[in-house]
Amino acid sequence: MTIAGVESSFIEHLNPLYVADEARNMAWLTINQVCKISRSQFLVKKQETLSQEEQISINQILNELKKGKPLQYVLGETEFYGLPFRVNPSVLIPRPETEELVDWILKTIKTHSSLRQTQRTKEEETVYIPPFKIIDIGTGSGCIPVVLKKNVPHASIFAVDVSTLALETAMDNAVLNGVKVQFIQDDILNLHSDIQNSKFDVIVSNPPYVRLSEQSQMHVNVLDHEPHLALFVPDDDALLFYDRIVHFASTHLNDQGCLFFEINESLGQQMIALLIKKGFTDIELRKDLRGKDRMIKAVMNKKTLLDDQVILDDYDEKWPKLALVEMESIKKIAEFNWIVDVQHIGSTAIVGLKAKPMIDIMIGVESISEAAQLVPILESIGYVFWDENPKKDRLFFVKGMPPFGKKRSHHVHVFETKCYEWTARQIFRDYLNAHHVDRMNYQVLKIKLAKQFVNDREAYTAAKSEYVKAIVQKALKKG
Repeated sequence: MTIAGVESSFIEHLNPLYVADEARNMAWLTINQVCKISRSQFLVKKQETLSQEEQISINQILNELKKGKPLQYVLGETEFYGLPFRVNPSVLIPRPETEELVDWILKTIKTHSSLRQTQRTKEEETVYIPPFKIIDIGTGSGCIPVVLKKNVPHASIFAVDVSTLALETAMDNAVLNGVKVQFIQDDILNLHSDIQNSKFDVIVSNPPYVRLSEQSQMHVNVLDHEPHLALFVPDDDALLFYDRIVHFASTHLNDQGCLFFEINESLGQQMIALLIKKGFTDIELRKDLRGKDRMIKAVMNKKTLLDDQVILDDYDEKWPKLALVEMESIKKIAEFNWIVDVQHIGSTAIVGLKAKPMIDIMIGVESISEAAQLVPILESIGYVFWDENPKKDRLFFVKGMPPFGKKRSHHVHVFETKCYEWTARQIFRDYLNAHHVDRMNYQVLKIKLAKQFVNDREAYTAAKSEYVKAIVQKALKKG
């Protein structure tokens, strides 16, 4: 068989698994490895006859490919950003869009003033500047940290993965490419290693992001051979890993540090909302070469984060007055007959209680579907609608949420008046206003939780929920 015959054989036998161009490229990569010839040699030696040993090796590879096994796994190696990498079924095969992400990171490091590594001299004395730190979360084959270390040798590079087999492959690839990367076995969903005590200048991740319902859109060779642990997330929690990594980054990125993700092409806007909610700025969503939303970058801005921290102020007698003014403003521009009532709720509505200096207003409606008409109205007076709210029985708006304002000032919650939340929030407010001891117990709890969750408003609110429920039940029993 000639080299040209190998190409024809691949096209014939790999149909319909692969189109002709894919099969032709596989033939070239196979010949390149088996015959050790370059692309230019391949073009001029097409009519040369293969040795028997070469034919046997090529036929063995073709037989594996006919079973749907990816070529990279059959060959045991691939190329990524110009470097060789060993791959096997314990790691995902590095893809072109990940190369684009790495290229973006490298260009950012070269141009971002806080990430550039420069040496200064002062009176002829060298000033030591410690190397900046990069961590790759969910490293797989190690392609991202190895390329970064190869191109930015003065950086300290860390890489984390939950899989022992993946880490073994990643370590082999670091050795193969002559770089030093600190590999750590840990689970970002349940961290236990020393990375919890470290700060980084760049955090990057290409975590699992394919929803289970999207399996039907994937090539059979991916589904049958690549590790599902590194691919899939539940449909109802598609941002599972992103949410946890963003939370980690909010406390482990240095000021002006950068967070990079490869993402599901259909979740770009949800990612932007998540990053905004956590106080990140300079958010940039990028398309890959195929025009798909595939990469996102955000910058840690400590000033913005500080403006959105959980900090309790002493009770201010102005709070009820501010609430009244805002409620009247809302009533004036939202004159709908399906708006039943407007109430001042939350801690600023409880006399004498320390609180975040934010006015919480609750709008009661007959129908939550009709209440969608409130979105443009409230946006016209400076509110931002949280359209990614997972609780579909309510609407939620924020005024002044970074980066749209310097500091949160108002929340608006919209509920149907027949729902539990509408009644419970008023019961809680009225009961604490009438019972000093319970009010002070609540204040002690708030102070404790504010220290524990100073940078995480959602966790702070969730941690109070059991006490709130207990007070509502207590009030209902008393009648």
